[in-house]
Amino acid sequence: MTDWHGFCDRLRDLGDGIVDMPGVDTEQDVVNGQRHLLGLLAGALQESIEFSDREVPSIYRHNSDTGQWGAPGPDNTYWRAKIEPSGTYRLGGKVPGGRPFLIQLPEGEMHLGQYGSHGEITSEELSIAADGSFELIISAEPHDGDWLRIDGEADHVSIREYFLDWNVEPGWFVIERLDRIDTFPTPPTPAVFFSQLDRSITWTEKTFTFWPDWIQSLRLGSPLNEATSPQSVPGSADNVAYGGIQFELAPDEALVIDLETPEAKYWSFALYDLLWYQSPMFGQRQTSLNKEQVETADGRCRIVVAHQDPGWPNWLDTTGLQRGSVAYRYVWAETKPTPVAEVVQFAEIRVDGDPQHRIEQLTNRRLATQRRFR
Repeated sequence: MTDWHGFCDRLRDLGDGIVDMPGVDTEQDVVNGQRHLLGLLAGALQESIEFSDREVPSIYRHNSDTGQWGAPGPDNTYWRAKIEPSGTYRLGGKVPGGRPFLIQLPEGEMHLGQYGSHGEITSEELSIAADGSFELIISAEPHDGDWLRIDGEADHVSIREYFLDWNVEPGWFVIERLDRIDTFPTPPTPAVFFSQLDRSITWTEKTFTFWPDWIQSLRLGSPLNEATSPQSVPGSADNVAYGGIQFELAPDEALVIDLETPEAKYWSFALYDLLWYQSPMFGQRQTSLNKEQVETADGRCRIVVAHQDPGWPNWLDTTGLQRGSVAYRYVWAETKPTPVAEVVQFAEIRVDGDPQHRIEQLTNRRLATQRRFR
């Protein structure tokens, strides 16, 4: 079991080891890694200490703009709560405007070597009131009304809330355990606290190393500047298909991505780095686009990945990354087209855009991110 000094020593070892990690070449890479490490630690402390009570669970947001792991979608707000497979829970909430969301019952985490998914339900399958409110019973035994069966060893509820329009009112969710209604939370004893502390630093260690190794394996096994076909990922939701394009661009180059417009309730393209597998500065820079944010013509879509603004509405900003990845997601999709990517000279595709419109886009993006995550 880890005591306080052991916790601090393990954290220091993680930070000191950044300089020797594959792909870390500059002082800026080290600083980015240190910031990433602190964001993971903040999430681990939430997961392992503050919101670890399965007897009296609470919903909390995770994987936000300031603490990312595992390539989260910039259009998502992620929520979760701890549960026990034997428990009976009532999950309620309100998501205005008929926006889609997905509720899943995972077992553990990919970076902990756990890939189980033991049930899921979409917002379309729920009885949602006119104001966007709903209630769902989660249990092993059947219940009247909306019900999601706990099948297997699910240990938490995971919710993906989708934002096609970033300017709408965010939703909210709450959870209560019905078979422990007379149970009240108590402060952790020293033994429990140090166990939680050990879990939090272990979670941080494994997350901090798993995802860089994951992206490096993808990097070695995927073609450069070509799109992979969309497919489901073990441990993720069944309704989500993922694909990607690893790019390498000189300062005077751009990557042009062409595709048929997917027939899907949600689809998006988002840029990620190849060190920490996070979408850099997605609340301040245009590093992602979804189906409502892109401009299409004649059933097709063209996206330009470039180091500077090409004037195209559908621009993905590299934020200075010469090497990176563009991941795409199709959710609840009828068609799943594989994009075609081509590296071109930036001068060949640059057009006169609308600088004022771009400023308005980025301003709206910053304000919307504050509404969602603050």
